[in-house]
Amino acid sequence: MNIIKNANEPKISGGSKGLMIFKLLPYWPLFLSLFITAIVGAWIYLQITPQMFNAEAKILINEKKGAEEVNLEDPMSSNLSKKKSVDNEREVIVSSPIINQVVDDLALYATIYNKRFFASQMMYKDAPVKITIRDPKNLTPTKAKVNFTFNNAGIVIDGKTYSFNRWYTTPYGIMMFQKNATASAADERKFAFALTSPKKVAAKIASGVKVAEANKLSTILVVSILDENPKRAEDILNGILQVYNKNAIDQHNLL
Repeated sequence: MNIIKNANEPKISGGSKGLMIFKLLPYWPLFLSLFITAIVGAWIYLQITPQMFNAEAKILINEKKGAEEVNLEDPMSSNLSKKKSVDNEREVIVSSPIINQVVDDLALYATIYNKRFFASQMMYKDAPVKITIRDPKNLTPTKAKVNFTFNNAGIVIDGKTYSFNRWYTTPYGIMMFQKNATASAADERKFAFALTSPKKVAAKIASGVKVAEANKLSTILVVSILDENPKRAEDILNGILQVYNKNAIDQHNLL
């Protein structure tokens, strides 16, 4: 019996890749739809997810020589004293009295939103109105955002008009609405506001404030905070440092 061997056909370089492309070519509508879905999903994600802005400041901590004596014979005693002072001041900066004072001064318990199609955008200095609560500690937080519109006479909530610069008794507390001087009554955008307990706002801010040493040998602290609005982040940081400095001056005067 004779065995006939067929000659091997020469392999074409890249032939398998070419065949794979031809096999996948009929599915191009599926790939196109997946690509479009990914682009739309990324765009929606960017619209929903708020941007975060960083504000940073540096503060010099003065050592309190009168509070404790430094042992000149021990070179490590001055470093320990400096470290203790820095750690104490770090705790003071994020303490509840300072953060609570900033929340009350800036009325951070009331947040204004610009209602958009996908998500609401937080407003700050560009908000049409500013909301003030006479007694923030006793305010009733809103369960959901309260929609409103505004005009030259005041703001309208559920068909009722509230004039500017007047105190009103509402289900959330005694409130006053102040018009932003740069706001235009011709603006037809939809707005909403939300009220949050000052304690919760202060706790959130305190958790977001980062206090770190510039380096291990200095008494300079770097204070930073992240927030959705860059101007709001700056005002919060400036408020914290102002209250901190005021308390330090008051304590010095008391001593």
